[in-house]
Amino acid sequence: FFGTNGLDVQLLRSHNISKAMELQRLATADVLSSGMSLAGWKVGATNGITQDRLGLSSPFIGPIFSNDILPSGASFDLSHLHFRGVEVEWALKIGAPVVAAAPLESVLECIDSVVPVLELIGTRVASPGDAAPALQLEEDFTAAALVSDFGANAALVAGVSHSLPVGEWLERCVEGDSGAALLINGREVAHGRAAEV
Repeated sequence: FFGTNGLDVQLLRSHNISKAMELQRLATADVLSSGMSLAGWKVGATNGITQDRLGLSSPFIGPIFSNDILPSGASFDLSHLHFRGVEVEWALKIGAPVVAAAPLESVLECIDSVVPVLELIGTRVASPGDAAPALQLEEDFTAAALVSDFGANAALVAGVSHSLPVGEWLERCVEGDSGAALLINGREVAHGRAAEV
């Protein structure tokens, strides 16, 4: 779906989020029609710093497909993607419907558990033309490109054996302000706190 034929690259270089969400909706329907199932949603740009960098006024969503949830220790080929990376995240397992605009206490009651995950990110979108470079986040990659491309979600590696009840997660990671760190070959390359989300 994200091949260059018929893709409006000018849209991807714009800041038209409503059109980007429509493209995401069409792409999601295309993926689901191929037999994949929807496992959940990612929420991106959850803090002011990221929103300012992308020119957004609120977070965005992106689909997560069941085929893209991997067990710990799995291998995943990212070579077909541009702007590849890894992010440390928390996944919330929702066990009951969440009512729009519900108070925080009601939303928390809908969460079964909290699972640490590694999100493998990358964009499928490249500029048309054989010699044209891929869209780059630091130059002309916009929020519209990110949103339309499933929020740049490529896969999740789930640490299911380390899931926490939501009350314990709030106490340890939000109220207790403990953080999570990403280590590559024993070296810390990123660190964050749940309170920053």
